Amino acid sequence: MSRGLSRREVLGVAALGVLAPGALAGVPRAAGPRSESLRVAFFTDAHVPHPEAPDRSKFRQQERVAQAFALANARRPGLYLFGGDNVMAVDQGNDEANALGQFENWAGLLREHVKVPFAHVIGNHDIWYPKDKDPGDRKALAVEHFQMPHRHYRMDHGGWSFFLLDVFHPGKPTEVDAEQWAWLDEELGKTTLPACLVTHTPIFSVSNIIEGGGVGKPKELRELFLKHENVRLALAGHQHHVDVCHYDRVTYVCGGAVSGAWWGGDYAHFPPAFVLLDLTPEGGVESEVVYYENKPGEKSVVP
Repeated sequence: MSRGLSRREVLGVAALGVLAPGALAGVPRAAGPRSESLRVAFFTDAHVPHPEAPDRSKFRQQERVAQAFALANARRPGLYLFGGDNVMAVDQGNDEANALGQFENWAGLLREHVKVPFAHVIGNHDIWYPKDKDPGDRKALAVEHFQMPHRHYRMDHGGWSFFLLDVFHPGKPTEVDAEQWAWLDEELGKTTLPACLVTHTPIFSVSNIIEGGGVGKPKELRELFLKHENVRLALAGHQHHVDVCHYDRVTYVCGGAVSGAWWGGDYAHFPPAFVLLDLTPEGGVESEVVYYENKPGEKSVVP
């Protein structure tokens, strides 16, 4: 059963066209997107730490993520999507003060740098596991600080329907759970807009061959997407790899990591990155990877 929305959430949701379960319905190379396209900035795995984290002076995460936002904003996105693991990690026995500090630091970055609509999914490191305490809903802090109307929800924006999914479940398989599956099937059937699914870990990905992981029941998900012909794009992170694959009519993008190897340089030869996408009303997808500090093969800015 979905919880009720606060007045603040209702106003924000109405402005963005969000449908929660149970609700009623480099350097810039060019200026902005074509007038008929929606430009999306996809940031995943930023792993932004607590403001008083001991390694901040060494890795300069706050300044570096600000640089990523500045480069993305110069390309004039109309929407930000955040693929999870936005905070450093609150799943490692963190006390409440530490967890809140991480979430509030991330929320402050958004207030400073993001002036267009945005939406989040919850990553595995965004789920709070405090030591010696049962917080009840381990995802509640993420839902609140990421300004999500529900742990999974739909948002219509710029001629597309976006489905923000929740695939990490404490003590259970990584998958689209039964409640969410029924909701997704129903909501996909309600819209004729091209649809984009966002999950923290990929549904289909080349990097899964190397890293493992991935959302469970991929065969069943493929059949669901074949049933709903408007599904055209799936975005994910988690792997800290960059890859793009096309399967049936869907483009699957694994968007690397804003943090690279959690800010200590490159991960598996992939420098820190984010992805820009131009989405057309007909369901067309163009994507560009922005390695905002150094290109693959170049020396990392972090020793």
